[in-house]
Formats: sequence, C-alpha cells, structure tokens
Amino acid sequence: MLRRVFVATLLLTCASPVFAQQYENARRLGGPTAFYKPPLTDAGSLKRMAEKAAIADDIRTVMRDAGIPEAADAFIAAISRGTSTRLAGNCSSAAPGDGIVDCQEPVGSTYEWMAYRPVVRGKRAPARRERVRWAGRRPFAAFLVRVTVNDKLYTFVVPKPCANVALVSVVTSPAAAAAAEQAARDRAAREQATREQAARDQAARDQAAREQAAREQAARDQAARDQAARDQTAREQAARDAANAANPPVQPPGNPAGAQSSTSQATAATKDRDHPSSPFFIDVLAGGERRNRPADLSEGKSTDYTQGSGFIGLKAGLAKRFESNWELGGAVGLGAMFLFKHDTTNQWPWFAELEVNKYFGRWFAGTGFSIWDFTRSDLWTPSADLRFGIPIGHHPTHPVFFLGEGRWYVDHRTHLDTHWQMWGGLRIHF
Repeated sequence: MLRRVFVATLLLTCASPVFAQQYENARRLGGPTAFYKPPLTDAGSLKRMAEKAAIADDIRTVMRDAGIPEAADAFIAAISRGTSTRLAGNCSSAAPGDGIVDCQEPVGSTYEWMAYRPVVRGKRAPARRERVRWAGRRPFAAFLVRVTVNDKLYTFVVPKPCANVALVSVVTSPAAAAAAEQAARDRAAREQATREQAARDQAARDQAAREQAAREQAARDQAARDQAARDQTAREQAARDAANAANPPVQPPGNPAGAQSSTSQATAATKDRDHPSSPFFIDVLAGGERRNRPADLSEGKSTDYTQGSGFIGLKAGLAKRFESNWELGGAVGLGAMFLFKHDTTNQWPWFAELEVNKYFGRWFAGTGFSIWDFTRSDLWTPSADLRFGIPIGHHPTHPVFFLGEGRWYVDHRTHLDTHWQMWGGLRIHF
C-alpha cells in the first residue's frame, strides 16, 4: 500500500510542470461574462469604453492583480486616443512598437491571461483566467494594443465581441534591447581595449626587463674585461720585478749619469709645477707684407695699387695656459712699414689680435684672428693668423720663444698672393 502511494505521489510530482504548461481552451466570446457591452466596432468604440470610469477602474484592478500595475495607465491612455491602424491579416503580423492595430486573431492564439467580468453576489467584478488558448472555429476581430513602460513592451489583445483584455506578452522594448545590446558591445569593446592595453603594457615591461638584463650583462662583461686587464698588468709587473731582482743593473761608482738625468728632469718638472711661466709677454718682430691699397692722393696715388714693404712690429699681450696644454691669449701692437723709395707709402698701423695655441711639450703652434690698421677707417681689415713658437733657453718663469707668424688679409680673400704679411722674432714672458 505504501509503495502504491509513493509511486502515485512521484507521478503527480513529475507531471506538475507539464500541467503548468497547459492552456485552457476558449471556444466562445461574449455572453454574460463579457468585459464590456455592446461589442466593439472601431477605435471610437474602444475610446468610449476607456472613458467609462468603472471600466478603467476594473482594468487597473485586473492588471494590479496580474502583477503589472505600471502598465494600466499607459494601456488606458492608448485606447483613449480613438485611433487605430487597420491590418488585413493576423494580429501577429503587426509591426513591433507602440500603437493600436485593427486585425484578426487566428485560431490557436495563446494569452498569458484574459480578463472577464462575472457576476459575483449580484455585482459584476473584474477577474481573469490564466493561460488561455483561442480554440474557436474561426479567427475573431480584435484590437492589438502595444505600450512601453519602464523599458518593457506590453502586448495586449482586446477582442471586439467582448472586450476581454488579454495579455499576449511582456518583453524588453526594442529601444531598451538595442540600448542593452549597444551597452554590451561597448562593454565588450572596453574590455577588449583593456586586454589589449594590458598586453601592450606587459610587452613594454618585458622589453624593459630584457634591456635591463642586457645592460647588466654588459656591465658584468666589462667588469670582467677590466679585471682581466688589471690581472694581466699585475702579472707583467710581477714578471718585470722578478727579472729585475734576478738581474740587478750594475751601477758605476759615484753619481751615475742616468740618475743625474732623472734627477734633473724631476727637478725641472718640480720647478715648472711650482713656478709657472708668467702670462704677460712682449713680441719683437721683423718681416714684410704685400697688400692691395686704395687710392690715396696724399700719397700721390690716384688709383688702387699694390705695394710690398718691410715691416717691424712691437706688441704686448696676456696668455693663459690651461692644464690641457691649450693656451688662450690676446695682444695689442704697433707696426712700422719701411721701403726706401720716395714714391712709396710708409705708415704705422695699429692692430689687435686674439690667439689660440696648443703646446706640444715646450713648443707650440696656433691660430687666431686680428684686426689690422684699425685706426684708419679706409684701410682697416680683419686677418686670419697662423703662428708657432720654439723655446730658447730653460727659464721656468720667464721663457723666451722664437716666434714666427703669418697673416692673410681677408678683405681680399681671392688675392692671397698679393694680400699677406709675415714676420718673425722673439716672444718674451715677463
């Protein structure tokens, strides 16, 4: 007996979902439970139904009991407009969107619920039947009503014979669905962009790590090479020390010449370091020049002319020598032309110059720039200079150099053969 009860209970439990999916067949519309009388004919009659306060209240009651109270006012407002679109076909063929369509509901159409107004205790009261299927012999005329509330699209059917409002479906509105799809696409795009950026960032970090590892490896390799070089130098020095210890040099008695030379060099180096040469100098020079000159009536020259003449000069200046053996200096001087002919020009030009020299041991070579004959506006000219100095004697603070200089007057750059000056003499630091 208990086994039979258990099996029966199990069968009922498994069958419940199937029963829940079944629809109640409706084969007749209208009659005493019609929601509204007389039957509806057009959108105007639908509007008149909505204007009945009792009908509107019953619609709100039905939708509130069905759990969609938010749709009631939108539904009443839609059917109150008194306009509709006629469709020569099934209501299911109507385009989606809000509005009212005058159409035909085919046999087999299903509804989530259908409202009706039975008589309860002598009064008509709104109620609804759940999950109804139209099982009549032919389609019925109806109004398809769609309204959108809170991103949901509600589809209702109002049969013309009885006005029993029926809920067809509740779905997400097309606009909300499109917005949700767009939001999903945007979210997917952002997530993809985030993943791509994360991949780029990781690639950049990986590249930075590889470069850092390469730098560290290069530093280790360089350190190893430096250590190997130091070790090699130490081994070579140790070998030399061992060789010197095994074969000491034979020194003659007294003060060896090598030791004396080394002592002299060390003494000279010490003097040069302790007593640097004076930066002030004077140059005494003699030489010659050849130069293109403008016409000068005071000299009896009516046209431009070229003259070569002897030249002596004296200049004084200051030069700073740096630890890199470069020297920067400047000087001002006066020259004197001489040519013992009655029709030649003999003048005393003033000049100023800037010089840059490089020392190679004790002698130097350099270049510079000078302004020549700057006291005469019609004769002054810039010049490019070359010079060299060879030491004479070994005085530590007042050295004397044999000085050679040459200039190219650059106001006639294309006439080097007729526009130059050279001289030589002594430079004395004091």
